[in-house]
Amino acid sequence: MTVSGGRALISEHREAGSTFTAAGVGSFVRTEGSGTPVLLVHGLPASSYLYRKVIPQLASRGLRPVAFDLPGMGLAERPTKFDYRISGLGDFAAAAVEALGLDSFHLVVHDAGGPVGFELPPSRSPARSGPASRATPVRSARHACGGS
Repeated sequence: MTVSGGRALISEHREAGSTFTAAGVGSFVRTEGSGTPVLLVHGLPASSYLYRKVIPQLASRGLRPVAFDLPGMGLAERPTKFDYRISGLGDFAAAAVEALGLDSFHLVVHDAGGPVGFELPPSRSPARSGPASRATPVRSARHACGGS
C-alpha cells in the first residue's frame, strides 16, 4: 500500500465517524445502524479503525455498533497530563459511555481493551453477566502472580 493509499483509508474512516469529548479529552467515534448498542473497545496500540469491517456487519444484523478511540490512539487527542494506565483508560471509557448516551450495551473487547472495558460499571453492560465476546486472555491476579 502506498502512503497516499493509507491516507485515503484513514480519511474514509474519519469521514464515517464524528468527534466527541469525554473527561476533557477530544476523541473520535464511529457508529452505524440502530438497535441495541454494541460497544467495541480496541486494544493497545490500536484504534477504532480495527473495527471498520465489523461495524457494517453488526449494523446489518440490527445492532448499533459503537467504536471510539482511547486517548493517545487513533484520531483521539494525546494529552500529556493524562493517566494512560488501564484504570485511567477505563475512567475515560466510562466517561465516553456517558458522553455518548449509552444507557446499556453489549461489550466486545480486544487485547488490552479487555481490562479497559471491564473497568466499566457492570450495570451498563447486560453482556457482562452473560455471554461476552472477547479476544483477550483474562487471568486472575492470583494466577498472574504465580499463586495457585
